Amino acid sequence: MSKWFEKAQQFGKSFMLPIAILPAAGLLLGIGGALSNPNTVKAYPMLDITLLQNAFTLMSSAGNIVFQNLAVIFAVGVAIGLAKNDKGTAALAAMLGFLIMNATMNGLLTITNTLANDQNLISSGQGMVLGIQTVETGVFGGIITGVMTALLHNKCNNISLPTYLGFFGGSRFVPIITSLSAIILGVLMFFVWPTIQEGIYQVGGIVDKTGVIGTFFFGFILRMLGPFGLHHIFLFTILADGTRRYIRSERAFNSRDAKYFLCTIR
Repeated sequence: MSKWFEKAQQFGKSFMLPIAILPAAGLLLGIGGALSNPNTVKAYPMLDITLLQNAFTLMSSAGNIVFQNLAVIFAVGVAIGLAKNDKGTAALAAMLGFLIMNATMNGLLTITNTLANDQNLISSGQGMVLGIQTVETGVFGGIITGVMTALLHNKCNNISLPTYLGFFGGSRFVPIITSLSAIILGVLMFFVWPTIQEGIYQVGGIVDKTGVIGTFFFGFILRMLGPFGLHHIFLFTILADGTRRYIRSERAFNSRDAKYFLCTIR
């Protein structure tokens, strides 16, 4: 049991690197977005200076791009956090794995003739990821890719190949095996993920509909996991994926304190 907790804590700690980026990105997005808002500019005319507004727009864009690409950030960050050595190779392999996983799902959508148009993109559970129309797996997809990459990296980083393939041995083998494994992962995610996503969404819906009681249990579980370092896993799998469909479908939490708490609890 203690060994399991140790591994789970290590997994939770691997979230720290990508999480550390979020406050800075949030400040850029918040300050830039607020001070470039037309209503703010109207209320405070001294802000209506072209140079200032250009600066605020750049700040908002810089912060926004981080939140738009959290999945790949977590894929790379988790791989770096879990890799025992040669973390740069793990990061490159995670990026390749994430791209190939999504490209594989795009290929399956094309083969099955289920690519959604722009109007039905969200409702069909699809999205654009780094320019690829794919099944929307969100941060969870990035985490899975990062974990897979780290496992392959730690196992294959020192692999020895026959002499005629020696160039591809050692750390160079990691991106190769990760890319091949990402194809299999993409196929599995294509068929399995919609069911998992619906389950996460339903859990979020139950917490949402039960109001204060649901919020209490959400917070209780989160705090109980805190001492073991496992709260990051619970928080991001529920919030980053479960509530994302509310936000993207313009059904963001907007009327009750319990709903607001779900978006702000940390």
